[in-house]
Amino acid sequence: MRRLLAIAAVSFVVLATPFVANAATHAVSIDGTPSCGASTFCYTPGTLNVKAGDKVTWTNNSTAPHTVTRCTASACNGTGPGSGNQAGPSSSQISPNGTFSMTFNKPGTYTYYCMIHGYSTMHGTITVAAASTPAPKTPAPTLRPSATPTATTAPIVTASAAPSASVAAAAATPSNDLPSTGANVRPYLLWAATLIEVGSVLVFVTSLPRALRLRSRR
Repeated sequence: MRRLLAIAAVSFVVLATPFVANAATHAVSIDGTPSCGASTFCYTPGTLNVKAGDKVTWTNNSTAPHTVTRCTASACNGTGPGSGNQAGPSSSQISPNGTFSMTFNKPGTYTYYCMIHGYSTMHGTITVAAASTPAPKTPAPTLRPSATPTATTAPIVTASAAPSASVAAAAATPSNDLPSTGANVRPYLLWAATLIEVGSVLVFVTSLPRALRLRSRR
C-alpha cells in the first residue's frame, strides 16, 4: 500500500511540474502620496494581467495599513466583483512593509479595493487569462532512402491490323514490270503434255507391227 501511495505521489509531482514551471509571480505595490497622484493611496499597477496559475503578491510600501478585498456592488459604488469564479482576494489588515499573496487559478476578472480607505480612494483589477497549453513537440521526420527508380518502358507501337486504302489498292493492282505467272503459264503446259502423249502413241503404234512379225517367226 505504501508503495502504491509513493508511486501516486511521484506521478502527481511529474504531472504538475509543467504547470508549476510555467507559473509566474507578479508584484503589486501599495503606495501613498506622492506616488498616487491626486489620490492619497493606490495600488501600483492598478490593472494587472496574469495567467491562470500565476501568483500575485501585494506589498504595503506606504505608512498606513490596508486591505486587499474583493469588491461587491454595494461596497464598490455599483462595481461588482468581476467575472472570476475563484473566491478572493480577501486579506486581513496589511501593515506597512507587510505582504499578502494569492494564486489565481480560474480565468476572469477580479476587482478589489481597500476596506479601510474605500473604493473611491484605492481599487484595482486583476485579469486572469486561461493558461496556454504547450504545443506538443513534433518529432523530426525520419529520412528514408528513396526507392530505386525503375526504368521507364518505352511505349510499344502496334501496327494497325487493317491496311490503309492506298496499300490495299496497290496490292490489288498487278504490276506490269513483273513476269506473268499463274493462268498465263497453263496453256503452254497443256500443249507440252499433249505433245508428249501424241509422241507416246506414235511410238507405240510404230513398234506394234514389228513385235507381231517377231512372234510369227518364232
